[in-house]
Amino acid sequence: MAQRDYYEVLGLKKNASSNEITKAYRKRALKYHPDRNLDDKKAEEKFKEATEAYEVLSDGEKKAQYDEFGHDAQDLGAGGFRYTSGFDINDAMNIFMRDFGGRGGGSDNDIFSMFGGMGGSRSQRGENLEYTVSIPLKKAYEGGKVSITIPRTVDCSDCKGTGAKGGKLKTCPQCKGSGRIQSGRSAGMGQMFMSIGACPSCGGRGKTAAKPCDRCGGRGSRSERSNISVTVPRGIRSGKKMRLRGKGNAGGPGGPPGDLYLGVEVTDDEKFRREGDDLYRDIIIPFYKAILGAEIEVPTMKGHSRVKVPAGIQPGTKLRMKGKGMPRMGGKGYGNLYVVIGVNIPKRLSEKQRELIAEFEISE
Repeated sequence: MAQRDYYEVLGLKKNASSNEITKAYRKRALKYHPDRNLDDKKAEEKFKEATEAYEVLSDGEKKAQYDEFGHDAQDLGAGGFRYTSGFDINDAMNIFMRDFGGRGGGSDNDIFSMFGGMGGSRSQRGENLEYTVSIPLKKAYEGGKVSITIPRTVDCSDCKGTGAKGGKLKTCPQCKGSGRIQSGRSAGMGQMFMSIGACPSCGGRGKTAAKPCDRCGGRGSRSERSNISVTVPRGIRSGKKMRLRGKGNAGGPGGPPGDLYLGVEVTDDEKFRREGDDLYRDIIIPFYKAILGAEIEVPTMKGHSRVKVPAGIQPGTKLRMKGKGMPRMGGKGYGNLYVVIGVNIPKRLSEKQRELIAEFEISE
């Protein structure tokens, strides 16, 4: 099924301001929030749809990509906004909690000033992790897979992350299997303050362990050093971050894992200097080629190419080799390679060479 236009989802025009985007999302999110529409799948889908639209349009870089490429921008690798495992209700709830702290707005009869968690296993989501990986310029040029090893918690292999011995669970006696505890108190003026939160006994799962797992002590997780493979897009620059869904720490028993945010640092190269998508390479030529002109061979990121050096070229002159620079991440084409000319002045000359140069001086 084709995705709806994000502006249409939020009822906005394409020139909507940041403030208008936030207001439109908040209004729709509060209307369809799962804690106000228990067991209503249609409302949950609308909440998720609105949050996905907000997540893109409220981010300047993602919005610019969406405005130019539409939903095709999701295919631009780490430069786009793809959710590799799909945008699910956990993503939506986390974004809502991140930007609004779970705070709702009051109706005429109710004040949902706090949703008190995300309900169900969502309240047990694992911690996000942040790491930085260093890659050489050549890898940034080519793109491809990079492997890293990081310490993190993963689901216990004995209980499969349930925290229960043999994976055997029983219905939580406190919430009777609903995973939620609802409470209310008077807020005055005939209004009620409502709080709906995850059950403290089962963490929102609705079930508890019949017996704790012997290996993890009921935690449902253990520590390890994980080898993770990530694909970096061609042309990536230092400072870019990639989100690896589900590669963070394990959640609480029965809860989903967090995400891994991987920062990228492109290390300096001894042969090339990078400025944006352009590359610079110093080439030293003999002084006679600088005087007479020549065609020289220049190493590039993809082998060698030839470039013409005009007669009488001065030291420091830059010769442009179009399209021989870095690939443009998330776009088309390449930057340029600039050859910066240096001139080698010989320290030792034969008598004949001295005589020729002397003649040149006289002719000047």
